[in-house]
Amino acid sequence: MDWRRRLRYEWGYRCGEQQSLQLDWLGEMAKLRILSNGELSARQFPTKADSEIPQCKLIVEGKESPTILSGAILEAAVRWNGYYFLFFTDDIPEEDMLSMYFLDSNFRPLDTATLGGAYSTGNFRNLRLIEPNILTFRFIGGTDWKIELFETPEYFLPFFAEPRGVTRKLTLKRYFKIFGNPKPEA
Repeated sequence: MDWRRRLRYEWGYRCGEQQSLQLDWLGEMAKLRILSNGELSARQFPTKADSEIPQCKLIVEGKESPTILSGAILEAAVRWNGYYFLFFTDDIPEEDMLSMYFLDSNFRPLDTATLGGAYSTGNFRNLRLIEPNILTFRFIGGTDWKIELFETPEYFLPFFAEPRGVTRKLTLKRYFKIFGNPKPEA
C-alpha cells in the first residue's frame, strides 16, 4: 500500500464523517468510503403493528428515492466503485438483526443478507474500510465480521457457503461474501 493510500485510510478511519473532505484534499476520490448522513440517509415508515418489520425509504442528498428497504435504523452506508453497501438494524431489543444491502448506482438491490437470530443481541460498531474492497465490523457477541465486495457476481452454493447466523434469499450468485466465526451466546 503506497503512502497516499495509507494516509487516506488512516485519516478517513479516524475522522469518520470528515473522510470525504480529507479525500478531496488529497486530490482524488476514494473507491471505498463511508457516506455522511447528508449524502445518504433513511426515513422510517410508521408500522401498523409491533410485529411488523420496519421499512425505510432512502434519502439521497436530501431527495427521496423510490427505494424501500427493510430495517429501522441505517447504521452505515458505504460507496464503492459506483455501488452502495448499506447496513440496517431492526431496533428490536433482544433480537436485533443486521440487514445488509448491495445496491447499484440507481439504488436497486443486487444482493442482500441478514445477520442474527432469535434471542441474539448485538450492536453494530467498529466499521473499518480496507482498500480495495473489504469492510470489517463487530456485531453479535463481539464477533468480528468481514465482507468482501465483488463488482461482478460470484457463484456459490447457498447451503454451505455462509457462516452461522447469516441468511440470504435462495440464489446461486452473490455480490459480497461474509466471513465470521460467531461464538454461541450463553
